Amino acid sequence: MTILKRAWKATEVDREGATGLFNGLGGFLSTLGIIVLPIFVIACIVLAVVSLF
Repeated sequence: MTILKRAWKATEVDREGATGLFNGLGGFLSTLGIIVLPIFVIACIVLAVVSLF
């Protein structure tokens, strides 16, 4: 258990950094999603219409 606690303490800084990076990435992905999602929806509609014929 003490080894786990030590490992947890050792990775504490890494986890904080990773959380910050993840938040930054999340913001980037949400911005990307706002741009990509309409294009993806239009592409799906076009594919659905094309596959009907």
